[in-house]
Amino acid sequence: MKDVEKQDETGRSIVLTQISCNYLTETAKWGKFLAIIGYIAAGIMVLAGLFMLIAGVFGLGMGTGTIPVPFSLVLVMVLYIPMAVVYFFIATYLYRFSTYAREAVHLNDSTLLENSMKQQKSCYKLVGIVYHSGDCPLCSDNCHFSGGRSFS
Repeated sequence: MKDVEKQDETGRSIVLTQISCNYLTETAKWGKFLAIIGYIAAGIMVLAGLFMLIAGVFGLGMGTGTIPVPFSLVLVMVLYIPMAVVYFFIATYLYRFSTYAREAVHLNDSTLLENSMKQQKSCYKLVGIVYHSGDCPLCSDNCHFSGGRSFS
């Protein structure tokens, strides 16, 4: 495969060398792998959230602490389902990036490359928003997304 050059309206251009295309293809493979893991994680979170909802509604495992277990299970479910939705969207953006990037390199198509970069940007943007939301009232300092960091 030869080098690909793209020129914009100002005369600037970017060249994708064979090495760049190889890196992009390899990145797309890993992105697809991580997206599939993300889909699996989102599915497990939905199942766990539904299990906690059912357990909370039917009062399974009544607790002896100050907060009854059914209430706390429903509260955890309220957090798990939205987190699963976020995981799903992150995985979807990552999967789309991977698919478009592989097709762009294979077909030597700059429009597909632009679409892949758009999906990657959306993925990073959503991850950044989720990561920064580690200091929201619903998340503790030990929040999974914030890595235990506080941004205050």
